Amino acid sequence: MVAFFTHIYDYFKRNRRGLLMLFIVVCALGAGGLFFLDFKEDISAFLPSDKKNERIQYAYSHIGAANKIVINVSMGDTTLPVDRSLIMDAVDHLCGLLEKGPAREHIKGVTSTVDPSEIMEISRFVTSNMVYFLDSTDYIRIDSLITPQGLRKQLPLVKRMLLSPAGMVLQGTFTSDPLMISGELLSGLQGFKLNDQFELYDNYIFSKDGKEAVITVESAYQTSETDGNGKLIEALDQAVTETVSSFEGKVSVVPFGASYIARTNASQIKKDSMISVSIALVVILLLLILYFRNLRDILLIGASVGFGSLIAFSLSGLLTDSFSLIAIGAGSIIMGIAVNYPLHFLSHVRDGYPVSETLNDIVSPLTTGNITTVGAFLSLLFISSPAMRNFGLFASLLLLGTVLFVLVFLPHITREKTSSPGFRFGMLGRSSPDKNRFVVTAVLLITVVLWFFSPGAEFDTGLQSINYMTAEQRARMGKMLDQTQGSQHIMYYVSEGPTLDAALRNYEESLPVTDTFRRSGIGPFVPSSYKQKERIAQWNAFWEPRRERLLHELDVASSGLGFKPGAFEAFATIIKTDYQARTPDYFEPLIRNMAGNYLSVNEDKSLVFSILHVSPDEAHTIEEQLNAQDGNNFAFDSGSITRIMVNALSADFDYVLYICGIIVFLFLTLSFGRIELSIISFLPLAISWVWILGIMGFLGLRFNIVNIILATFIFGMGDDYTIFMTEGMMYEYSYRKKMLGTYKNTVALSALIMLTGIGSLIVARHPAMRSLAEVTIIGMLSVVVTTYIVPPFLYRLITTKKGKYREEPLTLKNSFYSAFAFLFFVVGSVYLTLTGFFLLTLGGRTDKHKLIFHKRLATVSAFVLFRVPEVKTQLINKYRADFNKPSVIIANHQSHLDLMALIMLHPKIIILTNQRTWHSPFYGLIIRYADFLPVGDDLDLEMTRIRSMVQKGYSVAVFPEGTRSRDCSILRFHKGAFHLAQELGLDITPVLLHGFGHVLPKEDLLLRKGQMTVEILPVLRREDMLFSKTLAEQSRIVRKMYIAEYARIAGEIEDVDYFANKVIHNYIYKGRSVERTARKVMCSNRNFRKMTEQLPLTGEVTIEDRHQGAFALTAALVRKNLKINAYIADPLIRELASHCVSVPDNLCFIHKMKNNE
Repeated sequence: MVAFFTHIYDYFKRNRRGLLMLFIVVCALGAGGLFFLDFKEDISAFLPSDKKNERIQYAYSHIGAANKIVINVSMGDTTLPVDRSLIMDAVDHLCGLLEKGPAREHIKGVTSTVDPSEIMEISRFVTSNMVYFLDSTDYIRIDSLITPQGLRKQLPLVKRMLLSPAGMVLQGTFTSDPLMISGELLSGLQGFKLNDQFELYDNYIFSKDGKEAVITVESAYQTSETDGNGKLIEALDQAVTETVSSFEGKVSVVPFGASYIARTNASQIKKDSMISVSIALVVILLLLILYFRNLRDILLIGASVGFGSLIAFSLSGLLTDSFSLIAIGAGSIIMGIAVNYPLHFLSHVRDGYPVSETLNDIVSPLTTGNITTVGAFLSLLFISSPAMRNFGLFASLLLLGTVLFVLVFLPHITREKTSSPGFRFGMLGRSSPDKNRFVVTAVLLITVVLWFFSPGAEFDTGLQSINYMTAEQRARMGKMLDQTQGSQHIMYYVSEGPTLDAALRNYEESLPVTDTFRRSGIGPFVPSSYKQKERIAQWNAFWEPRRERLLHELDVASSGLGFKPGAFEAFATIIKTDYQARTPDYFEPLIRNMAGNYLSVNEDKSLVFSILHVSPDEAHTIEEQLNAQDGNNFAFDSGSITRIMVNALSADFDYVLYICGIIVFLFLTLSFGRIELSIISFLPLAISWVWILGIMGFLGLRFNIVNIILATFIFGMGDDYTIFMTEGMMYEYSYRKKMLGTYKNTVALSALIMLTGIGSLIVARHPAMRSLAEVTIIGMLSVVVTTYIVPPFLYRLITTKKGKYREEPLTLKNSFYSAFAFLFFVVGSVYLTLTGFFLLTLGGRTDKHKLIFHKRLATVSAFVLFRVPEVKTQLINKYRADFNKPSVIIANHQSHLDLMALIMLHPKIIILTNQRTWHSPFYGLIIRYADFLPVGDDLDLEMTRIRSMVQKGYSVAVFPEGTRSRDCSILRFHKGAFHLAQELGLDITPVLLHGFGHVLPKEDLLLRKGQMTVEILPVLRREDMLFSKTLAEQSRIVRKMYIAEYARIAGEIEDVDYFANKVIHNYIYKGRSVERTARKVMCSNRNFRKMTEQLPLTGEVTIEDRHQGAFALTAALVRKNLKINAYIADPLIRELASHCVSVPDNLCFIHKMKNNE
């Protein structure tokens, strides 16, 4: 990737005109793509698009009362007596303005009065069509009404009512139904009347206390159509203002509804945005001016993000049918991430780096950060919310466009600089809190504590908590809820179907379920065709045997009371008519005047609503029970949409969290080439997420559908920050040049910009915007703290020990092998300890039992040594040493493994150990059971016990160096072993150990890949001339022998293959391309075997290395006595090679080749 963008830079540096043409073409194409944009302002786009949610959302948006605005008209001066006439005049004036003024095109209807004539019309319709509304229980009642006794009782009542003042009004009803067969039906119409919180005064609707007239305005738009409702509100406000003005302020007119709440929210958001943006712009501008002290650089940052925005808008228009404006608004905060890209580039240049070098340094972290962050946001495409998918797409395109501008165009318009005098975060940039053990411990403890608080972070399922309402609106809302539902909870039960008739049929089938609740709805008054046929059949079956008798008895009884003949002919017509099933349109009088709020009719779907009044505590349980009944009917309440949305978003975000984590981790691994570096970069994100959850849980803060988006954004920011920190440490590790401080400065500036930009919303009054600030402050502080501490700490842990670079850095592989070996060692120690306990402590310390224990000890030691992971172990005994004969065994000392190397040689060996080994908590008991002896400065103190063991046939093993060698060289030999051989009269068996110090060095407990060799040298006999020398001379002579033999075996074993793994480990954690190149050149050149063999064994030689320094390093390790001067043409690669940890003293990297070489 670095080479790709470097080549682009070099090409356009030579062809500036081509660069300009490319920029113009891209901008032109981007501008053209803007014409394809189709913005959508519907907030419902944030709702998950699953089938269940769409079903409820559709129903909710089509509830008759959902899109209504209530206007309360009252006295302007509440201290004056209520003048209802004045209020009614104001109502008439306002309704006239609404029905004839600019608002009329946005309104479906206006209701302020109840027309008595309409009520009578409905009563007559119900009476004349009672056949469609009566059910089986009604016929039981009717049967008692049409008896002779019933006629004698009812007709006199009818006569008195007709002769009363109300007779003219009731005449049509009584002549059509003298027996009041439809009486129960007419009573059922009361379900449509105003509830008890309202009353009629002169046909005007007033509140129960009579102080306010109520006007209901039905919007022509659904609740989600904010643009149309905004126009309606504007027209309503104009009419309201004109009304109040016309009545000189004597009346108060207050409109209220969901649309007004939305407008209040929008207005408050604008106010809060103006304040916070003003604060943010001033502070951010000051930060940038202080940091760069260069207007050009600030403008270049704006140009970079502007180019990315153009690309995002353009491609969004081409890739989507419509785009959510709200998603773009949310996506604008992604500019905080986009700003990082030019910020890092320009900061690098500001610190005095040439543009070309800056590009070379910055490409890797920028592209890695961009790919992982874009991958994280693209994972939002898996979310079921359309707006969230839009957000993910827009954010990804914005970041991609910005990084391309930074890497392709910005280098050519950035001026070269020497180190700038601009502001630096001095102490912050130079500080290394990761080196302070107390700080690291504090981070660990805080993480553990916050982990326990993290389950307390909850998702707020109520939309009310993120809506802003004025105190007056809250009071209106409370009053309206009290008027409409009181202490009961409102639940909607919906029957749906492709046609209204099908929906009605499903409604009728659900009645047995909903009849158990107090219910409001259409009742029996809009029957389906199926129910009509059923009721017609019941009607005919009932009247067929009774019709003629009833009509005869009615004529006789009515004439006896003075009624004219044919007075009840309308009734006779009703019961004689041959009825047929009707379409729903036939019931238009009822639908238009009464049942319209309970029906929704559209071309593809129709709904029938019932309102159930339930206990608030049982609402959720009842909803679940009702929804389990039938697929054509479902229940929901005002909280259902939120609950479904929260559950869906929660499931989506859990899914996206896994997808996002996998994508980010995968790209990190591909970019860095090492899973260890991926963990180092990824772990701060996980820790900061624990911090965010824990702090929010501790403070009682909640996530909501607004600030949860910001959590994803903070994840993206943290991803970029940790990548730059890791890249900075890799650079310093590779070239031993300071870079981390530069990145720390940029990260600090970026974090301050974000904290200022969004954190300034903390002054906002709107709860949703304030919640953004809360999450931003918590999130950014968590991300910055963990980014500053965790990656540097972990990187130094794997590359250094005690302040020095490790020759072989920690890897997951060697850590796993070491942990496995340690576990195996512990298990073996436990086994041998238990064996010793049962065999020697309980069984007795007999010679037989001791020998059995020694044999098991030797077997276990051999088993372990020959099975060390990735280690080849060999035992060389070409002189056929006989360990059955006691002798003093000596060996050079390199590693903890040396002890087992001697133990495995023969069961009858005891080892003289130091005090530390003797008191080891792991194998202290084992060496006691094995009769090993602790020795100090005075060997004579243990001579009696040693002599006893020798007499039993045991050899005595001693490490004459007394301690392990750090570099595997042969240290000075002490005289103890030789004194022991002299006192006991024993031969000396020299054992040469090679490779043990490489596999498990003294300064490290990590196993390495390698080869361990145990070679038994010729026995030094008592009769040899050696023993005629003094003890000091003996130790010097034997040490020289060891040095020579070690050099011999090293020359045989330490070839290019032996050092190959060591060479490779000098290039890990320095970048994917660096390690890959090292592995490639090592493999393709067979570890440089032929090239190394061509070099002399000693002397001095100058070579040209074209293999990233791997050849020179290999040759120097193999040819220890050859002085090698290596020349690498590329100065950057030369620096990389010269700072490899394993570079020996005989290797020197030179800056130029001599002419004669």
